[in-house]
Amino acid sequence: MSLSIPSLPVPSASQAAIGIAAFAAGTVPPALVLPNRIEAIGLAIRALAGFGDNIVAAVDIDPAVHAFLAETLETEGIEIRFIDPATPDCFARNSDAQTRVYFGQALSYPKRRAFPLAEALAHSRRLGIPLILNAGDEGEIGGLGVDPLKLGVAGLVTAIEGGAAILAGTRFDWSHRPARSPMLNRPDLDHEGRVWTEIAGEDAYGARLRAMLERRGASMLGAGNTLAA
Repeated sequence: MSLSIPSLPVPSASQAAIGIAAFAAGTVPPALVLPNRIEAIGLAIRALAGFGDNIVAAVDIDPAVHAFLAETLETEGIEIRFIDPATPDCFARNSDAQTRVYFGQALSYPKRRAFPLAEALAHSRRLGIPLILNAGDEGEIGGLGVDPLKLGVAGLVTAIEGGAAILAGTRFDWSHRPARSPMLNRPDLDHEGRVWTEIAGEDAYGARLRAMLERRGASMLGAGNTLAA
């Protein structure tokens, strides 16, 4: 099994994301492309979680990703609660009112066991906590035997040639428990007070990701710099 991921270049500042205008025009891309997987995972999580929040993450993930979660995100005030996904109920048992994301790896490291997708998604749907899945490549996704986005995974990060891609799912119900995803269900002061669920519905997560990438691209420009027309 393989997912259809377009071969897109890493976006420049003038090309980064499509944003609200493209969503309104119906030209939303199926994937966001970033230079590497760590940057993609960071964006995927920061679109849903911030200071004072926590995520529940499988412990058997790629070492570089584990270090990023435990070191970089922890210093940003996002608590990481590592659990053994061999006992999927640990996702629910380690959740509280500030849990914003479940995070796992398609095939565990180093044993390459398939992530318990059905069980984790059952907790995800019941508690209204989105699941983000990391995959080294399309082959790792294929090891699951299913398309995780069709089952309700909120976000999928995978390596592609020349970078990494975030695919935002559209089968997670962001309105089921709106308090679980305040960045999508309340006015987003970082983006002109937009309420993403009202603007984009089932694509709320993807819309915020694109807006964040667009803003990030603009912020890469130095003072006084302008984009070429």
